[in-house]
Amino acid sequence: MAVVVDAFVGRCLNLLDQLVTDEVVMILGVKDELLRLQEKLDFIKDLLVDAERRRIQDKSVNRWLSKLRDVMYDADDIVDLCRIKGRELLQGQATQQISSSPSARRPPRRRFLFFSSCFKSLSAVPLRHEIGKEIQNINQRLEDISKDRIMFSLQHVDAPTVSSTQVNTRQTSPLPNSDLVGKEVKMAADRLVDSLVRSENENILVFAIVGLGGIGKTTLAQKIYNHKKVQANFHERLWVCVSQNYSQIELMKQMIRSAGGDHGHAQTKAELQPLLRNR
Repeated sequence: MAVVVDAFVGRCLNLLDQLVTDEVVMILGVKDELLRLQEKLDFIKDLLVDAERRRIQDKSVNRWLSKLRDVMYDADDIVDLCRIKGRELLQGQATQQISSSPSARRPPRRRFLFFSSCFKSLSAVPLRHEIGKEIQNINQRLEDISKDRIMFSLQHVDAPTVSSTQVNTRQTSPLPNSDLVGKEVKMAADRLVDSLVRSENENILVFAIVGLGGIGKTTLAQKIYNHKKVQANFHERLWVCVSQNYSQIELMKQMIRSAGGDHGHAQTKAELQPLLRNR
């Protein structure tokens, strides 16, 4: 749950970084509210590392995450609404400037466009108010969620940094453990495999199996990888383990070898990428 919420928060923060400096925010007049939203999300994001550690043992933390997830759905919607409505108002403003220009042709049409854009400006007033109130409401909900952290004793924890130059220290095998049994794991694997093989378009599908260590993520991935339907439907299957410390160069070499290729003396991304693409 915390991983999913963290992805929502991260996406919203990235959008806000771009939005708060955009002209669409200036015309909507909600920059201050969006900056407060950005500040609150930054504060909450640092709590999610601790929440992920404790959510299995403490069910109340899961409820806290569920509340935060619901707010993030609304925050995501309001950020998109700001972008859409702000652009519409900017386009209306541009139409007004063109239609009121002395050099514009066809006076009757120009006069109609001028009044039309005036109506747009008048209708923008309640729109700005409505969007501003909605952002304020989201900020208040986030404020309440931030206060709840005291009840759950959530602490700010810096997310672990990942080095892209160190060698992978943990490896997993694609071979399934024959001693492991469980109907739930088999059912989950069957459902995911059906989703993979039923796809009729060319889009790339990515399935993320998330959770704390030891709950069976690797087991589920092994069952999917070795499933008969996957073997029948996919010409190439590559198993690659990417831990917190890994080397991009070594990963690319491993993928080329797994696909039946030979990377030879290639040592850089520029040399390895064409080889991997060709395989």
